Amino acid sequence: MRRDQIAAHSRFSGTLCLRDLYPDLTAELIGQRVLCEVKTINPSEQKMAIRLAGDADSTKAFLNDDFFRKLDSTIAGAKCQMLAYDRDDAVKRIVFIVITFDDPHGEYDSNYYAQIDQHLAAPTNYGLDIVFYNQRTAFHPRISMRRAHVINE
Repeated sequence: MRRDQIAAHSRFSGTLCLRDLYPDLTAELIGQRVLCEVKTINPSEQKMAIRLAGDADSTKAFLNDDFFRKLDSTIAGAKCQMLAYDRDDAVKRIVFIVITFDDPHGEYDSNYYAQIDQHLAAPTNYGLDIVFYNQRTAFHPRISMRRAHVINE
């Protein structure tokens, strides 16, 4: 295996993965090593195809199971990548997630983040801090969550 790659076993997903050795950001905070992975979740392929075709469409006020599988996979991938870099339990690991929801105007963002907060309450050992970036939209609600941090643009 090359120096810039390492195998890591993710305790979250239970899968073996190969990733680049370096996380997106590394730092030290009051003597503690901090790693951060920045991830994006884009609109669904189905929604993008409808937009590109110019077809009429409606947006639902709730997130479906596919979204939550994608969110869990994104978090697991970030954790796996950071564990590949440094497996020390004393390391603070942060995943910074930027979501572009299927609703382009942000009308349902409050509902979506509430659903995500509820989803994060499930007894899952993420073992890292989760931060969401709430992008400015036409409706732009200020978001707060109990189980994750939110940066409101």
